[in-house]
Amino acid sequence: MGADHANQAIPVNISEFRNVAEGGNAQLYLDSRTDELKVRRQTFLNRAVDWVRARISKNPLEATERDAAHSRFLRAIADYSGYDGGDVSRAEALLSTDVIARKPLSARRIREVLDDLDSRSSEATRDNRTKAAWMSRWRVAEQLSAHGAEADEGERELIADRIKQAVQAAGGHGQRSIAFREAATVTDRVVADFVAERSARAEALSQARASVRQDNEPPATATSAAVLDTGSAPAAVPNPDSLSAVQATGRGIASVTAAPTDSPPAVERSPERPKDLLRLLGAAKLPGNVKSEVRKLVRSGTVTDRSSLAAHANRRTADWVRENRIGRWYAQAQKHRGVGNRVRHGEMLMAPKSMLDAVARSITGSEDIVAYPAVKDRARALIAQYVSNEIGNIQP
Repeated sequence: MGADHANQAIPVNISEFRNVAEGGNAQLYLDSRTDELKVRRQTFLNRAVDWVRARISKNPLEATERDAAHSRFLRAIADYSGYDGGDVSRAEALLSTDVIARKPLSARRIREVLDDLDSRSSEATRDNRTKAAWMSRWRVAEQLSAHGAEADEGERELIADRIKQAVQAAGGHGQRSIAFREAATVTDRVVADFVAERSARAEALSQARASVRQDNEPPATATSAAVLDTGSAPAAVPNPDSLSAVQATGRGIASVTAAPTDSPPAVERSPERPKDLLRLLGAAKLPGNVKSEVRKLVRSGTVTDRSSLAAHANRRTADWVRENRIGRWYAQAQKHRGVGNRVRHGEMLMAPKSMLDAVARSITGSEDIVAYPAVKDRARALIAQYVSNEIGNIQP
């Protein structure tokens, strides 16, 4: 696009988008030469110039420049500590029809989306979210250091989730904005509980492995005496106590007596060992960075069994789908039903909480890891059914 004095480069943060929304009639687009997001005032002269350019020399990057404005607006919403994952999904739903209809991002649309997001929660809720985000970023590291502990990325996300929930509960879920000192006290308690839980899990895992080693111990004393008396190893006569352990691991009786008597046979580890869990996780088809996040939980000892592995993987998959796909699938279902062009002011584009919860339950309700292809099929079927029931009957 050519230079235009009416164009103004803006940083990508929520405050600047609010300024654009309050600045009158304008549209946003990406200047592909500078990779800057710019606002173009919609004066009569600018509209006339755009009309002439579209017919004389069509811009091959028009779609990219237009869609980038929507993407950066969503990114600003996601980066703002006053909003949560549900707000991001809501914003994506509100903007999906505009993207499908190839409409540029306008100041009016920005204002409508932000007004809608702000109306979903109280000022106290947003303020408490901001405090929780600050605590998760700065105070958690300080408290972990005080306990002589460390946490990987997956564990820090788990702690951040707990802090957010605890801070909101302390504020009565939007009834009041808690003080900074109170938020710090809540954070300290969450970190202390996390460190204690992890220590307890590590101790329990250590005891379980010690028990497995003890159960697999061969009858060394009896076998050694037989060797001294006869000069050779006796016939295989397994100890009843060790037989059950051998059978449980799928090994034959010969494995007990075949090993030299002065050293025990190789210990058959628990089927819930991290290596087995990582192998199971690696075979699963999961979206985004879900697999890498859960892998960190396994390696840190937070996830120690298959049930916990499935629970963490499915919950993170549900969160990823909610934040990255539901809005798009919802808009596509509306378009398929022929109602997308009848939407006004975003009221029919709001992804209802009941539908979001139903999609999440279809994923987290499984006892096994749900692969993304199955997640996609289940979610789109639920969304299509919801659109059919709740939107399909609306008259134009």
